Amino acid sequence: MKSSIQILALTALQLMFIHSFAQDWQYYDSLSVQNQLNNEWDAAIENAEKALQLVEEKFGVNDTTYANACYVLGLIYRKIGDYKLAKEYYSKTKVIRENLLGKENHSYAEICNGLALLN
Repeated sequence: MKSSIQILALTALQLMFIHSFAQDWQYYDSLSVQNQLNNEWDAAIENAEKALQLVEEKFGVNDTTYANACYVLGLIYRKIGDYKLAKEYYSKTKVIRENLLGKENHSYAEICNGLALLN
Protein backbone atom coordinates (compact mmCIF):
# COMPACT_ATOMS: atom_id res chain seq x y z
CA MET A 1 0.00 0.00 0.00
CA LYS A 2 1.36 3.38 -0.96
CA SER A 3 1.95 5.89 1.76
CA SER A 4 0.43 9.34 1.65
CA ILE A 5 3.87 10.80 0.97
CA GLN A 6 4.38 8.52 -2.05
CA ILE A 7 0.98 9.47 -3.43
CA LEU A 8 1.66 13.18 -2.92
CA ALA A 9 5.08 12.86 -4.55
CA LEU A 10 3.61 11.03 -7.52
CA THR A 11 0.84 13.61 -7.85
CA ALA A 12 3.38 16.44 -7.70
CA LEU A 13 5.46 14.80 -10.44
CA GLN A 14 2.39 14.34 -12.61
CA LEU A 15 1.41 17.98 -12.17
CA MET A 16 4.95 19.09 -13.04
CA PHE A 17 4.84 16.98 -16.20
CA ILE A 18 1.45 18.38 -17.22
CA HIS A 19 2.63 21.94 -16.55
CA SER A 20 5.84 21.35 -18.49
CA PHE A 21 3.92 19.82 -21.38
CA ALA A 22 1.42 22.65 -21.43
CA GLN A 23 4.27 25.14 -21.77
CA ASP A 24 5.55 23.46 -24.90
CA TRP A 25 4.78 25.43 -28.04
CA GLN A 26 3.92 22.26 -29.96
CA TYR A 27 1.06 21.58 -27.58
CA TYR A 28 -0.55 24.96 -28.33
CA ASP A 29 0.18 24.61 -32.02
CA SER A 30 -1.66 21.27 -32.05
CA LEU A 31 -4.57 22.77 -30.14
CA SER A 32 -4.74 25.58 -32.67
CA VAL A 33 -4.93 23.10 -35.55
CA GLN A 34 -7.73 21.23 -33.79
CA ASN A 35 -9.55 24.52 -33.15
CA GLN A 36 -9.30 25.40 -36.84
CA LEU A 37 -10.72 22.03 -37.84
CA ASN A 38 -13.66 22.71 -35.52
CA ASN A 39 -14.11 26.30 -36.76
CA GLU A 40 -13.29 27.59 -33.27
CA TRP A 41 -11.50 30.67 -34.52
CA ASP A 42 -11.10 32.61 -31.27
CA ALA A 43 -9.57 29.57 -29.58
CA ALA A 44 -7.39 28.92 -32.64
CA ILE A 45 -6.00 32.45 -32.44
CA GLU A 46 -5.47 32.24 -28.69
CA ASN A 47 -3.58 28.95 -28.93
CA ALA A 48 -1.56 30.05 -31.95
CA GLU A 49 -0.56 33.23 -30.09
CA LYS A 50 0.54 31.15 -27.08
CA ALA A 51 2.57 28.93 -29.39
CA LEU A 52 4.17 31.99 -31.01
CA GLN A 53 5.09 33.45 -27.62
CA LEU A 54 6.68 30.19 -26.48
CA VAL A 55 8.54 29.80 -29.77
CA GLU A 56 9.90 33.32 -29.40
CA GLU A 57 11.09 32.55 -25.87
CA LYS A 58 12.67 29.25 -26.90
CA PHE A 59 14.15 30.08 -30.33
CA GLY A 60 14.02 33.85 -30.75
CA VAL A 61 12.49 35.76 -33.65
CA ASN A 62 15.23 34.94 -36.14
CA ASP A 63 14.31 31.29 -36.52
CA THR A 64 12.30 29.27 -39.02
CA THR A 65 10.15 27.89 -36.20
CA TYR A 66 9.15 31.45 -35.32
CA ALA A 67 8.43 32.14 -39.00
CA ASN A 68 6.23 29.06 -39.16
CA ALA A 69 4.32 30.14 -36.04
CA CYS A 70 3.75 33.56 -37.65
CA TYR A 71 2.57 31.81 -40.80
CA VAL A 72 -0.02 29.84 -38.82
CA LEU A 73 -1.44 33.04 -37.34
CA GLY A 74 -1.49 34.65 -40.77
CA LEU A 75 -3.32 31.66 -42.16
CA ILE A 76 -5.94 31.79 -39.41
CA TYR A 77 -6.52 35.51 -39.93
CA ARG A 78 -6.80 34.96 -43.69
CA LYS A 79 -9.39 32.23 -43.13
CA ILE A 80 -11.57 34.52 -41.01
CA GLY A 81 -11.21 37.45 -43.40
CA ASP A 82 -8.94 39.70 -41.34
CA TYR A 83 -6.58 40.43 -44.21
CA LYS A 84 -4.76 43.25 -42.42
CA LEU A 85 -3.54 40.94 -39.64
CA ALA A 86 -2.97 38.11 -42.11
CA LYS A 87 -0.69 40.38 -44.13
CA GLU A 88 1.15 41.47 -40.97
CA TYR A 89 1.98 37.89 -39.96
CA TYR A 90 2.68 36.76 -43.53
CA SER A 91 5.07 39.71 -43.95
CA LYS A 92 7.01 38.71 -40.82
CA THR A 93 7.19 35.17 -42.17
CA LYS A 94 8.45 36.37 -45.54
CA VAL A 95 11.30 38.44 -44.08
CA ILE A 96 12.51 35.63 -41.84
CA ARG A 97 12.29 32.97 -44.55
CA GLU A 98 14.07 35.20 -47.05
CA ASN A 99 16.89 35.94 -44.60
CA LEU A 100 17.33 32.37 -43.37
CA LEU A 101 16.35 30.24 -46.37
CA GLY A 102 16.77 32.48 -49.39
CA LYS A 103 14.45 33.37 -52.23
CA GLU A 104 14.97 30.05 -54.01
CA ASN A 105 13.47 28.04 -51.14
CA HIS A 106 9.97 26.61 -51.57
CA SER A 107 8.91 27.99 -48.16
CA TYR A 108 9.76 31.49 -49.36
CA ALA A 109 7.71 30.93 -52.52
CA GLU A 110 4.82 29.65 -50.40
CA ILE A 111 4.65 32.83 -48.34
CA CYS A 112 4.97 35.04 -51.42
CA ASN A 113 1.98 33.20 -52.86
CA GLY A 114 0.06 33.69 -49.61
CA LEU A 115 0.77 37.42 -49.69
CA ALA A 116 -0.28 37.64 -53.33
CA LEU A 117 -3.63 36.07 -52.48
CA LEU A 118 -4.27 38.89 -50.01
CA ASN A 119 -3.86 41.63 -52.62
